[in-house]
Amino acid sequence: MRAVVLDGSGSIEVQTRPDPVPGDHDLVVAPEAVGICGTDLHLVSGDYPTGTFPVVPGHEFAGTVVAVGREVSDFAVGDRVCADPNISCGTCPQCLAGATNLCANLEAIGVTTDGACADLVKVPAG
Repeated sequence: MRAVVLDGSGSIEVQTRPDPVPGDHDLVVAPEAVGICGTDLHLVSGDYPTGTFPVVPGHEFAGTVVAVGREVSDFAVGDRVCADPNISCGTCPQCLAGATNLCANLEAIGVTTDGACADLVKVPAG
Protein backbone atom coordinates (compact mmCIF):
# COMPACT_ATOMS: atom_id res chain seq x y z
CA MET A 1 0.00 0.00 0.00
CA ARG A 2 1.02 3.63 -0.37
CA ALA A 3 1.52 5.71 2.76
CA VAL A 4 2.61 9.26 3.54
CA VAL A 5 5.46 9.05 6.05
CA LEU A 6 6.84 11.82 8.24
CA ASP A 7 10.30 11.61 9.77
CA GLY A 8 9.90 14.57 12.13
CA SER A 9 12.51 16.70 10.38
CA GLY A 10 10.31 18.26 7.72
CA SER A 11 10.56 15.40 5.24
CA ILE A 12 7.33 14.08 3.74
CA GLU A 13 7.67 10.94 1.64
CA VAL A 14 5.22 8.56 -0.04
CA GLN A 15 6.40 5.02 0.67
CA THR A 16 5.24 1.55 -0.23
CA ARG A 17 4.48 -0.42 2.91
CA PRO A 18 2.91 -3.83 3.63
CA ASP A 19 -0.87 -3.89 4.04
CA PRO A 20 -1.84 -3.92 7.74
CA VAL A 21 -3.31 -7.15 9.08
CA PRO A 22 -5.96 -6.91 11.80
CA GLY A 23 -5.24 -8.41 15.20
CA ASP A 24 -8.04 -10.28 16.94
CA HIS A 25 -9.70 -7.04 18.16
CA ASP A 26 -8.87 -4.75 15.23
CA LEU A 27 -10.32 -3.42 12.01
CA VAL A 28 -8.54 -2.47 8.81
CA VAL A 29 -10.13 0.60 7.24
CA ALA A 30 -9.72 2.06 3.75
CA PRO A 31 -9.77 5.82 4.44
CA GLU A 32 -12.07 7.89 2.23
CA ALA A 33 -11.61 11.27 3.95
CA VAL A 34 -8.73 12.47 6.10
CA GLY A 35 -8.56 15.83 7.84
CA ILE A 36 -5.33 17.78 8.28
CA CYS A 37 -5.03 19.90 11.40
CA GLY A 38 -2.44 21.73 13.45
CA THR A 39 -1.27 18.50 15.07
CA ASP A 40 -0.28 17.18 11.65
CA LEU A 41 1.59 20.38 10.81
CA HIS A 42 3.54 20.10 14.07
CA LEU A 43 4.30 16.45 13.30
CA VAL A 44 5.82 17.43 9.95
CA SER A 45 8.39 19.61 11.67
CA GLY A 46 8.84 17.23 14.61
CA ASP A 47 7.75 19.67 17.29
CA TYR A 48 4.78 17.68 18.59
CA PRO A 49 5.81 16.39 22.05
CA THR A 50 4.33 12.89 21.81
CA GLY A 51 4.98 12.24 18.12
CA THR A 52 6.76 8.97 17.34
CA PHE A 53 8.78 8.88 14.12
CA PRO A 54 8.65 7.72 11.45
CA VAL A 55 4.85 7.90 11.45
CA VAL A 56 1.99 7.92 8.97
CA PRO A 57 -0.16 10.94 9.95
CA GLY A 58 -3.93 11.09 9.79
CA HIS A 59 -5.88 10.96 13.05
CA GLU A 60 -9.13 12.53 11.76
CA PHE A 61 -10.64 10.18 9.21
CA ALA A 62 -13.57 8.17 7.95
CA GLY A 63 -13.66 5.18 5.64
CA THR A 64 -14.86 1.67 4.91
CA VAL A 65 -13.98 -1.49 6.84
CA VAL A 66 -12.08 -3.91 4.61
CA ALA A 67 -11.04 -6.52 7.22
CA VAL A 68 -12.08 -7.48 10.77
CA GLY A 69 -10.26 -9.37 13.52
CA ARG A 70 -11.43 -12.79 14.68
CA GLU A 71 -12.94 -11.48 17.93
CA VAL A 72 -14.76 -8.50 16.38
CA SER A 73 -18.55 -8.88 16.24
CA ASP A 74 -19.80 -5.27 16.15
CA PHE A 75 -18.38 -4.45 12.69
CA ALA A 76 -18.37 -6.11 9.29
CA VAL A 77 -16.57 -5.64 6.01
CA GLY A 78 -18.30 -2.83 4.14
CA ASP A 79 -19.31 -0.83 7.23
CA ARG A 80 -18.59 2.88 6.98
CA VAL A 81 -16.81 4.14 10.08
CA CYS A 82 -14.90 6.96 11.70
CA ALA A 83 -12.43 6.46 14.51
CA ASP A 84 -11.57 8.03 17.82
CA PRO A 85 -7.80 8.30 17.40
CA ASN A 86 -7.11 8.17 21.15
CA ILE A 87 -6.33 4.68 22.37
CA SER A 88 -6.42 4.47 26.15
CA CYS A 89 -4.99 1.53 28.11
CA GLY A 90 -8.07 0.92 30.25
CA THR A 91 -6.00 -0.09 33.28
CA CYS A 92 -4.24 3.01 34.65
CA PRO A 93 -5.82 5.00 37.51
CA GLN A 94 -7.09 7.70 35.12
CA CYS A 95 -8.79 5.16 32.85
CA LEU A 96 -10.31 3.32 35.81
CA ALA A 97 -11.72 6.66 37.01
CA GLY A 98 -13.33 7.23 33.61
CA ALA A 99 -10.88 9.94 32.53
CA THR A 100 -9.55 8.06 29.50
CA ASN A 101 -8.44 11.35 27.93
CA LEU A 102 -5.85 11.56 30.75
CA CYS A 103 -4.60 7.98 30.26
CA ALA A 104 -1.02 7.59 31.45
CA ASN A 105 -0.31 5.26 28.51
CA LEU A 106 -2.28 7.04 25.79
CA GLU A 107 -1.51 6.13 22.19
CA ALA A 108 -2.86 8.12 19.27
CA ILE A 109 -3.52 6.91 15.75
CA GLY A 110 -1.55 9.12 13.37
CA VAL A 111 0.67 10.47 16.14
CA THR A 112 2.26 7.56 18.02
CA THR A 113 1.01 4.82 15.68
CA ASP A 114 0.43 4.89 11.93
CA GLY A 115 -2.61 6.81 10.78
CA ALA A 116 -4.92 7.21 7.81
CA CYS A 117 -2.77 9.06 5.26
CA ALA A 118 -2.40 5.69 3.58
CA ASP A 119 -4.42 3.28 1.47
CA LEU A 120 -5.25 1.30 4.65
CA VAL A 121 -5.09 1.86 8.41
CA LYS A 122 -5.40 -0.62 11.30
CA VAL A 123 -7.50 0.55 14.26
CA PRO A 124 -8.80 -1.07 17.44
CA ALA A 125 -12.47 -2.05 17.03
CA GLY A 126 -13.23 -0.45 20.40
